[in-house]
Amino acid sequence: AVTTGGAKDAWPMWGADRRTLYFVRDDHGVENIWARGADGQVRAVTRFTGGRVLWPSISADGRAIVFERDLAIWLLDPASGDAHAVPIALRGASAAPSVEHLRVSDGLNELALSPDGKKVAFLVRGDVFAASAKDGGDAERVTRTTAREQGLAWLPDSRQLLYLSSRAGYAQPFLYDFTTGQETALTNDPRGDVSPRISPDGK
Repeated sequence: AVTTGGAKDAWPMWGADRRTLYFVRDDHGVENIWARGADGQVRAVTRFTGGRVLWPSISADGRAIVFERDLAIWLLDPASGDAHAVPIALRGASAAPSVEHLRVSDGLNELALSPDGKKVAFLVRGDVFAASAKDGGDAERVTRTTAREQGLAWLPDSRQLLYLSSRAGYAQPFLYDFTTGQETALTNDPRGDVSPRISPDGK
């Protein structure tokens, strides 16, 4: 990058004629693509009034410059100065959440069967998972933290699961509701809470 007259120049690119140098100039926080000809004259190719121009690259024939701007891919015709965002459509991408397949041969412990006998919760390397106790199949990942969860216990309705987590730096009991997919911290005491027990009525 070179600073000239209060403006900062970067990303130099030679045109196909090898006589024109294109570059990005940051002039008081506004970035545009500029060109310097063999005669030394400098001209603005784009005239954006805001935003950043990132990672520009010129085609081998010099007829197009592509760059990133405002989280989109832009295409510039250096001859005319016409620049526009390139519409990108994702095809074949599922709108539903993707399924992550993990094959685990160790680190599985603390199995807890739900009161109705339909679900089983377990820990894999410190994270909580739950699956059908009868049919097996894909397990639902309940937690995804760097902390280690432990102490699995089902509530009587078999729809909520209690466990301890130290993700805040101290032990807290959390309640996960499989109906809503919501997790709730039950306490927030820096001294930590251990060994929670559920009353027979689940209250």
